[in-house]
Order: sequence, then C-alpha cells, then structure tokens
Amino acid sequence: MIEESFAQNLIETAINCGAEKAEAYLSKKTETEITISNGKPESVNVKSDQGYGIRVLLDSKLGFYSSNRMEPLRATENIRQLVKATRFHTSDPFNNIPEYAGEQSKDVDEIHDPNMAEIPLSEKINAAIEIEKAGRAADSKVSGFVWILYGDVTESYRILNSTGIDVSSSGTTCYGFAYCFANHGQSVQTGRFAKAYGRYGDF
Repeated sequence: MIEESFAQNLIETAINCGAEKAEAYLSKKTETEITISNGKPESVNVKSDQGYGIRVLLDSKLGFYSSNRMEPLRATENIRQLVKATRFHTSDPFNNIPEYAGEQSKDVDEIHDPNMAEIPLSEKINAAIEIEKAGRAADSKVSGFVWILYGDVTESYRILNSTGIDVSSSGTTCYGFAYCFANHGQSVQTGRFAKAYGRYGDF
C-alpha cells in the first residue's frame, strides 16, 4: 500500500510553497513471473516499481513533475523547484484542478487479496510446477510443453488533491498459462490453457 504520510506531504508541501491548488497521483506495483521446464524453474522474475506525479496550479499556470523515488526530503525539494518554475509558465484560463464534488461511488467491489504479497516465492514456484503436473496428468498423449507460466500482480493507486479529493484503488491478480503438445501416432497437436483469479487461494 502507498504510505499515507508521504502522499499527504506532497500536497501540503506544494501549498506551503505557494501553489493555489495541487494534485498528486501515486502508484505502486509488484509483479512475479515464473516459467517451468521439465519440473524445474527455468526463470524467476520479481519486479517492483512505484512512483508519483504532482501537478500544481498558480495564477492559471500549470506545472507537473514525476519521479519514481519515494524519498520525502527529495520530494520536498523537487516540489519547491516545481512551484518556482511554474511561475514562469504560460497562463491559460482553462488550466484547472478538479474540485471535490461529494462522496465517491462505492458500488464496485475491488478484488484485492492482502495475503498475496506475503506468499513465499517457493510456494509460487511449486504452484507453477503443479501446472505442469496437471497438464501431464490430463491426458497420456501430452508429451511436453512449449511454455509453463505462473504470474501474479499486486498494485495500488491513489489520487488526492488540495480541494478534498482523495480516492484509492488496490487490486491483485494471479494467473497460470500452459502451452503443451500431444502426440498421437505420427500427428502432433498443440493446445493452450490460461486462467486468472483475483485471490491466490482460488488458484
């Protein structure tokens, strides 16, 4: 999840530096991909990225800055420089930042598994191996695989501004993919199967 104090500090810093309005967008994402060959891991990749963007409004002048370094002191200095530079931008009466318009809709339920990020990598590797085992057990004609893949994604986003808007979203997905080939006499056929779930326990 995105740290609450860091997100709020972006807006407060911009206003304290002289911006009339400010809005920030923050994101955080972790992805895992595991491929299997002959019952053993062939590749294991885990990557994470995070970042933020902030825009400020001053005298109908709009400035924007983004970074993937979530360091409070560095962010504070960059926002100071942003507000300073925005003073020299071209004014446009259509530049604006949205105003808070009341409570947001809560009709849509997010699919988010908070436990997915805590699952050991070794367990995910075993899940990928099980995909291959299931494929071989499905039919005796299955003689090999072109590709076996397990993957998952954990992501969160937040938008907040100085007018009162503060919305966030989090989601998780895990998925498996098998691309196999089967022999029958002299003929060879290939087949693919993929499935995705929002919660690891359903995988």
